[in-house]
Amino acid sequence: MSALELTIPFGSAHLSATDWPLEGAKAVIGLIHGFGEHSGRYRHVAEFLNKQGFAVTSYDLPGHGKTPGKRGHVANYEVLLDSVDAFMGFTKERHPALPVFLFGHSMGGNILANFLIRRQPVIRGAIVQAAWLRMPYEPPKMEIWLAKTMRYIYPSIQVPSKLDPTSVSRDPVVIAAYKADTLVHDKITPGWFFGAFEAQEYAISHADQINVPTLVMHGTDDRLAAHSGSVDFAIKGARNVTMKSWSGLYHELHNEPEQQDVLQLMTDWINDQLE
Repeated sequence: MSALELTIPFGSAHLSATDWPLEGAKAVIGLIHGFGEHSGRYRHVAEFLNKQGFAVTSYDLPGHGKTPGKRGHVANYEVLLDSVDAFMGFTKERHPALPVFLFGHSMGGNILANFLIRRQPVIRGAIVQAAWLRMPYEPPKMEIWLAKTMRYIYPSIQVPSKLDPTSVSRDPVVIAAYKADTLVHDKITPGWFFGAFEAQEYAISHADQINVPTLVMHGTDDRLAAHSGSVDFAIKGARNVTMKSWSGLYHELHNEPEQQDVLQLMTDWINDQLE
Protein backbone atom coordinates (compact mmCIF):
# COMPACT_ATOMS: atom_id res chain seq x y z
CA MET A 1 0.00 0.00 0.00
CA SER A 2 1.24 3.50 -0.79
CA ALA A 3 2.29 5.99 1.88
CA LEU A 4 -0.38 8.05 3.61
CA GLU A 5 0.51 11.62 4.57
CA LEU A 6 -1.24 12.55 7.83
CA THR A 7 -0.95 14.94 10.77
CA ILE A 8 -0.67 14.43 14.51
CA PRO A 9 -2.29 17.02 16.83
CA PHE A 10 0.45 18.58 18.94
CA GLY A 11 -0.25 21.49 21.24
CA SER A 12 -1.74 24.34 19.22
CA ALA A 13 -0.22 23.01 16.00
CA HIS A 14 0.52 19.61 14.49
CA LEU A 15 3.28 17.22 13.48
CA SER A 16 3.51 16.08 9.88
CA ALA A 17 3.45 12.27 9.73
CA THR A 18 3.48 9.40 7.25
CA ASP A 19 2.08 5.89 7.53
CA TRP A 20 3.19 2.97 5.38
CA PRO A 21 0.54 0.36 6.33
CA LEU A 22 0.91 -3.29 5.40
CA GLU A 23 -1.74 -5.97 5.53
CA GLY A 24 -0.62 -8.84 7.72
CA ALA A 25 2.33 -6.92 9.19
CA LYS A 26 4.34 -8.56 12.00
CA ALA A 27 5.07 -5.28 13.80
CA VAL A 28 5.19 -1.54 13.23
CA ILE A 29 8.43 0.48 13.19
CA GLY A 30 8.26 4.18 14.08
CA LEU A 31 11.09 6.25 12.53
CA ILE A 32 12.54 9.39 14.15
CA HIS A 33 14.85 11.39 11.88
CA GLY A 34 17.93 13.47 12.66
CA PHE A 35 18.59 17.19 13.01
CA GLY A 36 18.15 19.42 9.97
CA GLU A 37 16.54 16.72 7.82
CA HIS A 38 13.06 15.21 7.59
CA SER A 39 11.19 11.92 7.47
CA GLY A 40 10.90 11.96 3.67
CA ARG A 41 14.57 10.98 3.49
CA TYR A 42 13.60 7.60 4.99
CA ARG A 43 11.23 6.51 2.25
CA HIS A 44 13.63 3.81 1.04
CA VAL A 45 13.99 2.54 4.62
CA ALA A 46 10.22 2.31 4.98
CA GLU A 47 9.89 0.53 1.65
CA PHE A 48 12.59 -1.98 2.66
CA LEU A 49 10.85 -2.66 5.97
CA ASN A 50 7.49 -3.05 4.22
CA LYS A 51 9.02 -5.74 2.02
CA GLN A 52 10.30 -7.45 5.17
CA GLY A 53 6.78 -7.63 6.60
CA PHE A 54 6.61 -4.51 8.77
CA ALA A 55 4.28 -1.52 8.81
CA VAL A 56 6.14 1.79 9.20
CA THR A 57 5.32 5.24 10.53
CA SER A 58 7.41 8.40 10.63
CA TYR A 59 7.05 12.06 11.52
CA ASP A 60 8.82 15.39 11.15
CA LEU A 61 10.23 16.79 14.39
CA PRO A 62 9.13 20.27 15.52
CA GLY A 63 10.79 22.89 13.33
CA HIS A 64 11.64 20.32 10.65
CA GLY A 65 10.33 19.14 7.31
CA LYS A 66 6.61 19.77 6.84
CA THR A 67 5.94 20.29 10.54
CA PRO A 68 5.36 24.00 11.26
CA GLY A 69 7.57 26.02 13.56
CA LYS A 70 10.79 27.99 13.51
CA ARG A 71 13.48 25.92 11.86
CA GLY A 72 15.83 24.27 14.34
CA HIS A 73 14.14 25.63 17.46
CA VAL A 74 12.14 24.31 20.39
CA ALA A 75 11.32 26.06 23.66
CA ASN A 76 12.91 23.23 25.65
CA TYR A 77 14.00 19.62 25.33
CA GLU A 78 10.79 18.28 26.88
CA VAL A 79 8.95 19.42 23.74
CA LEU A 80 10.97 16.89 21.76
CA LEU A 81 10.15 14.09 24.20
CA ASP A 82 6.50 15.13 24.09
CA SER A 83 6.58 14.92 20.29
CA VAL A 84 7.75 11.30 20.51
CA ASP A 85 4.94 10.61 22.97
CA ALA A 86 2.44 12.02 20.48
CA PHE A 87 4.05 10.06 17.64
CA MET A 88 3.95 6.81 19.62
CA GLY A 89 0.27 7.39 20.37
CA PHE A 90 -0.36 7.99 16.67
CA THR A 91 1.53 4.81 15.76
CA LYS A 92 -0.43 2.69 18.24
CA GLU A 93 -3.71 4.22 17.10
CA ARG A 94 -2.94 3.46 13.45
CA HIS A 95 -1.72 -0.08 14.24
CA PRO A 96 -3.41 -1.11 17.51
CA ALA A 97 -2.78 -4.85 17.20
CA LEU A 98 0.92 -4.69 16.35
CA PRO A 99 4.06 -4.75 18.53
CA VAL A 100 5.81 -1.36 18.35
CA PHE A 101 9.50 -0.67 17.75
CA LEU A 102 11.01 2.82 17.65
CA PHE A 103 14.03 3.81 15.55
CA GLY A 104 15.97 7.03 16.09
CA HIS A 105 18.85 8.35 14.00
CA SER A 106 21.42 10.98 15.07
CA MET A 107 19.48 13.70 16.94
CA GLY A 108 16.55 11.31 16.73
CA GLY A 109 18.77 8.78 18.47
CA ASN A 110 19.58 11.30 21.20
CA ILE A 111 15.87 11.96 21.67
CA LEU A 112 14.92 8.27 21.57
CA ALA A 113 17.63 7.30 24.07
CA ASN A 114 16.33 9.90 26.51
CA PHE A 115 12.72 8.93 25.79
CA LEU A 116 13.47 5.32 26.72
CA ILE A 117 15.04 6.45 29.99
CA ARG A 118 12.75 9.30 31.06
CA ARG A 119 9.37 8.16 29.74
CA GLN A 120 9.76 4.35 29.98
CA PRO A 121 7.51 3.56 26.98
CA VAL A 122 5.70 0.24 26.65
CA ILE A 123 7.17 -0.99 23.36
CA ARG A 124 8.77 -4.20 22.10
CA GLY A 125 12.18 -2.68 21.34
CA ALA A 126 14.25 0.24 20.04
CA ILE A 127 17.01 0.91 17.52
CA VAL A 128 19.31 3.83 18.35
CA GLN A 129 21.45 4.63 15.30
CA ALA A 130 24.44 7.01 15.13
CA ALA A 131 23.03 8.83 18.12
CA TRP A 132 24.26 12.35 18.87
CA LEU A 133 25.43 11.40 22.36
CA ARG A 134 28.86 13.00 22.16
CA MET A 135 30.37 15.74 20.02
CA PRO A 136 32.90 14.44 17.47
CA TYR A 137 35.32 17.16 18.57
CA GLU A 138 35.99 19.33 21.61
CA PRO A 139 34.20 22.65 20.93
CA PRO A 140 36.13 25.85 21.79
CA LYS A 141 35.33 26.99 25.34
CA MET A 142 34.65 30.53 24.16
CA GLU A 143 32.13 29.24 21.62
CA ILE A 144 30.32 27.25 24.31
CA TRP A 145 30.33 30.22 26.70
CA LEU A 146 28.88 32.51 24.02
CA ALA A 147 26.19 29.98 23.10
CA LYS A 148 25.26 29.49 26.76
CA THR A 149 24.93 33.23 27.19
CA MET A 150 22.68 33.47 24.13
CA ARG A 151 20.56 30.63 25.51
CA TYR A 152 19.33 32.96 28.25
CA ILE A 153 19.40 36.23 26.31
CA TYR A 154 18.00 35.09 22.96
CA PRO A 155 17.27 31.32 22.98
CA SER A 156 15.43 31.36 19.64
CA ILE A 157 18.09 33.11 17.55
CA GLN A 158 18.98 31.01 14.51
CA VAL A 159 22.62 30.37 13.71
CA PRO A 160 24.21 28.06 11.10
CA SER A 161 24.43 24.46 12.30
CA LYS A 162 27.71 24.02 10.37
CA LEU A 163 26.73 20.47 9.45
CA ASP A 164 29.02 19.29 6.65
CA PRO A 165 26.98 17.40 4.01
CA THR A 166 30.08 15.45 2.92
CA SER A 167 30.13 13.84 6.38
CA VAL A 168 26.62 12.42 5.98
CA SER A 169 27.58 9.54 3.68
CA ARG A 170 30.39 8.21 1.51
CA ASP A 171 27.93 8.04 -1.40
CA PRO A 172 28.18 11.17 -3.63
CA VAL A 173 24.61 10.66 -4.85
CA VAL A 174 23.33 10.88 -1.26
CA ILE A 175 25.39 14.02 -0.64
CA ALA A 176 24.08 15.71 -3.80
CA ALA A 177 20.47 14.84 -2.91
CA TYR A 178 20.98 16.18 0.62
CA LYS A 179 22.31 19.50 -0.71
CA ALA A 180 19.43 19.83 -3.18
CA ASP A 181 16.66 18.93 -0.71
CA THR A 182 14.59 22.05 0.00
CA LEU A 183 13.19 20.54 3.21
CA VAL A 184 16.69 20.16 4.68
CA HIS A 185 17.80 23.18 6.74
CA ASP A 186 21.03 24.33 8.36
CA LYS A 187 19.67 26.40 11.26
CA ILE A 188 19.89 25.73 14.98
CA THR A 189 19.11 27.84 18.05
CA PRO A 190 20.72 27.95 21.51
CA GLY A 191 17.44 26.66 22.94
CA TRP A 192 17.57 23.48 20.88
CA PHE A 193 21.33 22.97 21.03
CA PHE A 194 21.77 23.12 24.79
CA GLY A 195 18.73 21.01 25.56
CA ALA A 196 20.13 18.25 23.34
CA PHE A 197 23.73 18.86 24.46
CA GLU A 198 22.83 18.36 28.13
CA ALA A 199 20.75 15.31 27.20
CA GLN A 200 23.87 13.62 25.79
CA GLU A 201 25.51 12.98 29.15
CA TYR A 202 22.16 12.26 30.80
CA ALA A 203 21.49 9.44 28.35
CA ILE A 204 24.92 7.88 28.79
CA SER A 205 24.91 8.08 32.59
CA HIS A 206 21.35 6.72 32.90
CA ALA A 207 21.41 4.06 30.16
CA ASP A 208 21.13 1.33 32.79
CA GLN A 209 17.51 2.46 33.31
CA ILE A 210 16.45 1.30 29.84
CA ASN A 211 14.00 -1.57 30.25
CA VAL A 212 13.36 -2.66 26.65
CA PRO A 213 15.68 -4.50 24.23
CA THR A 214 17.70 -1.87 22.39
CA LEU A 215 20.03 -2.18 19.41
CA VAL A 216 22.68 0.53 19.13
CA MET A 217 24.46 0.95 15.78
CA HIS A 218 27.21 3.41 14.87
CA GLY A 219 29.81 3.83 12.14
CA THR A 220 33.40 4.00 13.37
CA ASP A 221 34.24 6.82 10.92
CA ASP A 222 31.26 9.02 11.88
CA ARG A 223 32.36 12.67 11.80
CA LEU A 224 29.06 14.15 13.03
CA ALA A 225 28.37 12.12 16.18
CA ALA A 226 31.19 10.44 18.09
CA HIS A 227 31.20 6.65 17.91
CA SER A 228 32.54 6.60 21.48
CA GLY A 229 29.29 8.09 22.77
CA SER A 230 27.32 5.08 21.56
CA VAL A 231 29.95 2.70 22.93
CA ASP A 232 29.76 4.23 26.41
CA PHE A 233 25.96 4.30 26.24
CA ALA A 234 25.89 0.59 25.36
CA ILE A 235 28.35 -0.30 28.12
CA LYS A 236 26.28 1.52 30.74
CA GLY A 237 23.05 -0.04 29.48
CA ALA A 238 24.53 -3.50 28.89
CA ARG A 239 21.62 -5.29 30.59
CA ASN A 240 19.26 -4.45 27.71
CA VAL A 241 21.49 -2.81 25.10
CA THR A 242 23.32 -4.53 22.23
CA MET A 243 26.05 -2.63 20.34
CA LYS A 244 26.94 -3.04 16.66
CA SER A 245 29.85 -1.00 15.30
CA TRP A 246 30.13 -0.65 11.53
CA SER A 247 33.80 -0.37 10.57
CA GLY A 248 34.62 2.52 8.24
CA LEU A 249 31.03 3.74 7.82
CA TYR A 250 29.96 7.38 8.08
CA HIS A 251 26.97 8.94 9.84
CA GLU A 252 23.89 7.81 7.91
CA LEU A 253 24.28 4.04 8.01
CA HIS A 254 21.02 3.64 6.08
CA ASN A 255 22.46 5.77 3.25
CA GLU A 256 25.91 4.22 3.04
CA PRO A 257 26.97 1.88 0.19
CA GLU A 258 26.49 -0.94 2.73
CA GLN A 259 22.92 0.12 3.53
CA GLN A 260 21.41 -3.25 2.58
CA ASP A 261 23.62 -4.99 5.14
CA VAL A 262 22.69 -2.40 7.78
CA LEU A 263 18.96 -2.68 7.15
CA GLN A 264 19.10 -6.48 7.02
CA LEU A 265 20.89 -6.68 10.37
CA MET A 266 18.30 -4.36 11.88
CA THR A 267 15.49 -6.49 10.41
CA ASP A 268 17.04 -9.70 11.73
CA TRP A 269 17.35 -8.16 15.20
CA ILE A 270 13.69 -7.08 15.17
CA ASN A 271 12.61 -10.56 14.10
CA ASP A 272 14.64 -12.02 16.98
CA GLN A 273 12.70 -9.84 19.44
CA LEU A 274 9.41 -11.13 18.03
CA GLU A 275 10.27 -14.80 18.56
